[in-house]
Amino acid sequence: MKKELDEEKDEQGEEGEEDEEEQIEQALDSEEAGVSSVDAKYNLKDYTAEDSAVTIKGVGSVAQFASNEEDPLITEKETGEDSDSDIEDFLIKPTDNLIVAARVEDEFCLLEVHVYNEEEASFYAHHEIMLPSFPLAIEWMDFDPTLEASCNYVAVSYMTPNIDVWDVDLVDTLEPEYSLGAVEEKKKKKKKAALQLNDDGSSHSDAVLDLSWNRTYRHILASASADTTVGLWDLHAGKISTSIRTHSDKVQCLHWHPTEPHSLVSGSFDRSILVHDCRNADELHKSWTVDGEVEKVLWNHFNPYNFLAATDSGTVYSMDIRQEKPLFVLSAHTKTVTGIALSSEVPGLMCTVSVDQIAKIWDIENDKPSFVSEKNFSMGTLYCVKSSPNSPFVFAYGGHSGELKVLDVRENEEVVKRFESRKRIVIDIQTAETDTMVDADESMEVETSDTIEKKKKKKKKKKKKKEKKQEEDEELSS
Repeated sequence: MKKELDEEKDEQGEEGEEDEEEQIEQALDSEEAGVSSVDAKYNLKDYTAEDSAVTIKGVGSVAQFASNEEDPLITEKETGEDSDSDIEDFLIKPTDNLIVAARVEDEFCLLEVHVYNEEEASFYAHHEIMLPSFPLAIEWMDFDPTLEASCNYVAVSYMTPNIDVWDVDLVDTLEPEYSLGAVEEKKKKKKKAALQLNDDGSSHSDAVLDLSWNRTYRHILASASADTTVGLWDLHAGKISTSIRTHSDKVQCLHWHPTEPHSLVSGSFDRSILVHDCRNADELHKSWTVDGEVEKVLWNHFNPYNFLAATDSGTVYSMDIRQEKPLFVLSAHTKTVTGIALSSEVPGLMCTVSVDQIAKIWDIENDKPSFVSEKNFSMGTLYCVKSSPNSPFVFAYGGHSGELKVLDVRENEEVVKRFESRKRIVIDIQTAETDTMVDADESMEVETSDTIEKKKKKKKKKKKKKEKKQEEDEELSS
């Protein structure tokens, strides 16, 4: 009985296994059928096959036309004149004047290069350079200590003691050609970079407020600083060779003489104006006191003895370096005079700008100033004005609104009546010489206390040798 039951279980087990195998086969058949149906539906067999004609519905061929001219959907075709015009705008012509301006927009600080062409009556922005910090002063230079060829550089000073020199011929440049003064040194523990100052006087210790490049001794750059000093930078060495410490407060402005390369005028918050002989600047200087903080100083290139100075009280002074008293004192504006400029060729034509938002034209010929005209550009506070070196009646103005405007002042009838017939004087500032200029070595060694001391020792040695020779001659004669 037991044996029969065992045989019956074996038969049932075999039947169960057969049923399971049939179910698996049926499942596999149904899966294959499903795959084939999906494959047939979506054509998966040819999915990886290359077919350039296959397109996505509603999109079409993305790269169907080689140019816009072949595309029938673009009705306004690009002409050769348009592309040629863009290229022409980017190229700098011999008749173009470049105007470089620093501008702050929200959190961005920019150095903008504009092109002005008087013949074509065109004025547009050419390119811009992103600056790392808030700019305080800019100065064009045609000097690179590593190159013999001419260049197109602009020195920029900031709220920090360092000065960056940028190549404005480069578009989309990210870094300056070189820097002067304090350098950024990143510390491991601190996230922010710290400025490492030189204790040996080879750089400033506070913000640089103004810059002036010496066009005769081209490796010399002068800087006015909030640390109360004037620095004379030797661009070959990349450091201050002479530090002038004659002011008692922040030095706001300075300007090299256009024809006498040793003479430098500077103005300060201490209400003083100083003219330095930079061969021995601390000892050889002359000073004047004015009615307010000195905002701008400018040599009169029509007269080598005269310079102009503007103050925060709205006054403009004309000084003669041979006299103690000013030639004239002009109440030019009701608020701070922020800029003064003289025509490049028309004697007596002076322009002033102010915090009062007004630009004025004056006639200062024969040291008798008279008002000619004024204009409100609706740019807010006017910060600066510069005259064109090639067009005697063209001036560029910068204001608080961030705009830069170029104006031919002959649009005013009074200006035409007063100056149009006046004799023009063309002065080549870079090559001009005067009888008072002192002969000097082309390298212009900027004198420090060390060099002055060395010269004194040399003179003493020469004197001793001369005295010794005289004694010997006397002994021989006796």
